[in-house]
Amino acid sequence: MNKLIKMIISALLILCLALPLGACGKETAKKELPDFEDTDNITEFEVDWFVNVSYWKWPGEYGKDYLSDLLQRRTGAKINFQVSAGDSNTQIMTMIAGGTLPDIITCSDDIRYKMASGGYLWAYDDLIKKYSPELGEIVKQIPDIYDWYREYDQKVYGLPNYASSENYLKKDEKLNPNMAGVIRSDLYNKIGRPDISTPDAFLDALEQIKNKIGTYRGSELIPLQLYEFSTDGSPSMNALRGYFSVPFEDKDGHYIRHCDKEFQIYRFLNKAYNRGLLKIENFSDSRENINEKVTSGRVVSLFAAIQDFGTYMTSLYDSDNQAVYEPIIMKNYDGEDPLLADTSCYGYQTTSISTQAKRPDLCTKLITYLMSDQGQLEMLFGAQDETQYTINDKGNVVWTEGGNLWNAYAGGNAEAVKYYTLGFNLLTDYLRTRNYYAEATDQRSISTQSFYIQKPLQPYTYNGKRAILKSVPETEKKINYTKINAKINSYWGTQMVKIITAPSEEKARQYYDEGLQKEKEYGGEKLLAYQDECLQASKEMMGWEYAWPRNQKENTNVD
Repeated sequence: MNKLIKMIISALLILCLALPLGACGKETAKKELPDFEDTDNITEFEVDWFVNVSYWKWPGEYGKDYLSDLLQRRTGAKINFQVSAGDSNTQIMTMIAGGTLPDIITCSDDIRYKMASGGYLWAYDDLIKKYSPELGEIVKQIPDIYDWYREYDQKVYGLPNYASSENYLKKDEKLNPNMAGVIRSDLYNKIGRPDISTPDAFLDALEQIKNKIGTYRGSELIPLQLYEFSTDGSPSMNALRGYFSVPFEDKDGHYIRHCDKEFQIYRFLNKAYNRGLLKIENFSDSRENINEKVTSGRVVSLFAAIQDFGTYMTSLYDSDNQAVYEPIIMKNYDGEDPLLADTSCYGYQTTSISTQAKRPDLCTKLITYLMSDQGQLEMLFGAQDETQYTINDKGNVVWTEGGNLWNAYAGGNAEAVKYYTLGFNLLTDYLRTRNYYAEATDQRSISTQSFYIQKPLQPYTYNGKRAILKSVPETEKKINYTKINAKINSYWGTQMVKIITAPSEEKARQYYDEGLQKEKEYGGEKLLAYQDECLQASKEMMGWEYAWPRNQKENTNVD
């Protein structure tokens, strides 16, 4: 009987994934936001907040630490965080089917769009008008970001984390890459720092480290580490696309999905695998596995968003202050410099208020605080008179010697440090808050913080927004595109492993060509036409004639 029930549930979920979301679940959006007379008088309320990122965690111990207490005092919100068990949308689909959506949802663009079009999310435009003119003033400061998220009905249903508004960039400012490669300096030094400026030279250096050093603290070294592989492949492919300068636009300004430079990535990884530098275990690693490997000091080189690993690099440094990383500057097989997308972006994941929220007015009040200047500051540093700090004339936070947080860390009291753990990052705006951080002068910070590790790569970066496609807001077309894209991505997620682990470069090329043919069979040409339409919409919105930086330079003489 249990097996039968599981089969029925699975079938229903598959049906829901195939249908518009309005056809699933117990109810769709209410037409009008409800009125509440006690919004300003409520001092405590419970909120269910689902985060569809399996590795996300509250920075401390929610309900027992300072930051959760501060957030509740500021907003009245007592939050029940629920974190996805995996990185698919299955749990959200299950909640929709059962009519049990939480109050607030943090999720990716694809499922947010489906929920919005199915009537399961309130539009921020309506929430602002009904409950929070203050939030309206905040989003006016980031019009390029807010308008980017307008959907088919020209309304906004999600606010992003880590978005970068042009309004907060200085003229001609260069930012760090969003993803990059790094190598352990101490191990690289031990083999005499040979040339690593080409793919083959880099692999030769890794092989030297493997053969001449081999272990660290008694454990086998991992010469090349990538992010975890999921059904869609590994995010590290995005970092490598930058190193191998793989264009997403042809010289005529049209979107392209594949080209010969893309195969250079597979050629590189296939060589690494067959030389024993990329381990088979990488294909089954979880993010937690990778974090542990970095902490243990086993990872020689890593291609990823380096900011994701700051905590683990710091832990390694604290146990061995020689174990530090430096950036990799490597050309592609054609001798071209890398072109790395910088941290300018429209955000990672978005946060929405569901139409099943018990109190959308109070949820909006919570979001308003988190998006405000006060909330941005306090979620990173605490209340000024409580954790105790000043802000100098450069806008930097300066901790007060002898203050509460200073004493917690200076005294080495583990419980006090745990209590004052800061850094709630949902809805964080990096560019708006970066001036709070003073330039580091201590070697620990310089050696472990991604900003300093990646800074030498700034000459090789370009505005990351150029690589982001603006979804064309036509419901049926977007739904069809999403289905085709999901099917193709899932196929490549499996095929890329087959290519990388092929016994020879010739076989790898054969499997790559098979993949291109299979993509056509899955509707790749329709997907390409849609993505080109999206690219043109992106360029029109940003006022760009070309998106790929080398096209821009070659065609307009603008760097």
